[in-house]
Amino acid sequence: MAADAAACSRCFLLSAVLCLPVSNPRNPAQAPETRGLPAATSLASVALVLFVFFLVIAIGPIFPWRIQEPAWQIRFCTTLITSAPMALIGLAFHQIAVTSGTPSPRLIRRQKFLSQLALFASIGFLLLLPLQASASLRQSQIVQQVQQQRIQNAEKRLAALRQVVATASSNAQLNVGLQQFDGPVLGPADLAQPLPVLKGQVDVVLNQAALQIRRERETNPPARRIVLLPDLIRYTIANLALAFGFASLSRRPGAHKSPLQELQDGWNRQNRYRAAKLTSFFDPVLDLVDRIRIALRR
Repeated sequence: MAADAAACSRCFLLSAVLCLPVSNPRNPAQAPETRGLPAATSLASVALVLFVFFLVIAIGPIFPWRIQEPAWQIRFCTTLITSAPMALIGLAFHQIAVTSGTPSPRLIRRQKFLSQLALFASIGFLLLLPLQASASLRQSQIVQQVQQQRIQNAEKRLAALRQVVATASSNAQLNVGLQQFDGPVLGPADLAQPLPVLKGQVDVVLNQAALQIRRERETNPPARRIVLLPDLIRYTIANLALAFGFASLSRRPGAHKSPLQELQDGWNRQNRYRAAKLTSFFDPVLDLVDRIRIALRR
């Protein structure tokens, strides 16, 4: 499902990019506002189509609603990660549409709403990190428990069948006991044989079943958490990249810069303050050095 969605999204993005409007260089005297308005409208339309396509792909795995199951959580997170680039590109297209030419008030209002929504999307992808990690660990434990339980049930049934073979005093009793525990089916030709010969044939079948159970146990050792590390690293990088992308295109209510730009400005102010404080600390020392240098020259 996730692979099909990713392939479909790549094809759709390629077609969307090919359909982008291109300015006409033969008419350079055309006013920038006149050239920018059709392009802005087309870009905004492509952005809306990308948003709709993202919602269609992302909503699909939600149903049936099984939010407590780790398999549902993994499927939901994977679908969001594979389809989120469409929403990110659509957001970028819409922002380009607003900044090019003279946008309409409707596009400006929509861009404010989308930029605020992108902030929640960025936070959401950060929250997907612990959710996907815990879901992957729990799903691995569930699969391992199911495998171990299936092997244990097979071993218990094999032990019960061996007990039936050991305690049977007649062919009919042996046949009833085998059918009770879903053992080998005995035909009329088998029941016509002597009991010791029949028990020997059943033991051969049970020995083959025991060998198969042993091989299955050896081929399914207890899973180690280190096996999940490559997938967790890959999804972590994808989540961080998407969170960074949405944060760079987001705006807080009433803000004119993205949270990343505000954070960078805060760091720059802090660095300038530290530099000024450090300079003010060393100014008396530098003055004293200059005075000593002047005194030595005299």
